Amino acid sequence: RHQAYQVQLVYMWEGEIDPALYRESCQRVVERHDVLRTAILYKNVKRPRQVVLKEREILFGYHDILGAAGQTAWWEDYTKQDRQKGFELIDEPLIRWALIKTHQDRYTLLITFHHMILDGWSTNILMKETIAVYQRLKNKLPHPEGQPGEEKPYLDYIKWLEEQEMGESHRYWQEKLRGFDRVTRMPVSRQPYTVDKESPITREYATVIAKDLYRQLEGVARQGNLTLNIVLQAVWSVVVHRYTGTEDILFGNVISGRNISVEGIDRIMGLFI
Repeated sequence: RHQAYQVQLVYMWEGEIDPALYRESCQRVVERHDVLRTAILYKNVKRPRQVVLKEREILFGYHDILGAAGQTAWWEDYTKQDRQKGFELIDEPLIRWALIKTHQDRYTLLITFHHMILDGWSTNILMKETIAVYQRLKNKLPHPEGQPGEEKPYLDYIKWLEEQEMGESHRYWQEKLRGFDRVTRMPVSRQPYTVDKESPITREYATVIAKDLYRQLEGVARQGNLTLNIVLQAVWSVVVHRYTGTEDILFGNVISGRNISVEGIDRIMGLFI
């Protein structure tokens, strides 16, 4: 089971909700979007394949802890166990839901998915569409399945990707990196370990900066007409320079890939990075 690259999203819901109806709403959204029904075939093949299943039953759990003591501890334990489950890339869905009733009219919704199938933009589409379907079911309104423009398949993006000339991209980066002849490596000690391909080792580190420092960084960003993200990348470049002593610093950065000419790309669920 794979624990790397999984994402947990938490939403708070105020007001009464019908768990069975919400589950059906999630199922209908899965039926309408191909990427939510995918499996990853990676064993005994030369290249991994993302396969779309015609049907896939969702994983949905409902827990009523109304009035229970120690709700905070229960929640921390539940989310920890959920993370430890990871995902079986072939035999089970790569997204799951858990709805928890905490108060008379308050619920917590936990959505866990593998990052291979969704990016951050997609989560907004997922939530908006699920709530819209829920409202239609609740009010017994007709559903728009089959109407054009309601959803766009991830396959449209894959087709566009396959049509691109990769040689042009390679030439672009070769020109940009001309004269750069060394890999930037941090001179830090590394303890040898064996990598388990099935369950790779991952670590996450977090730090909190003071409000005054945060405001100073925002001021630098405004003064240079930059995003805070760019400023932090510049900070990282300075850190790497001080560790390595090199003037040319090269590192990678993950960015959104939705600024391409695919019709309706803002309505497509999937991974665009």
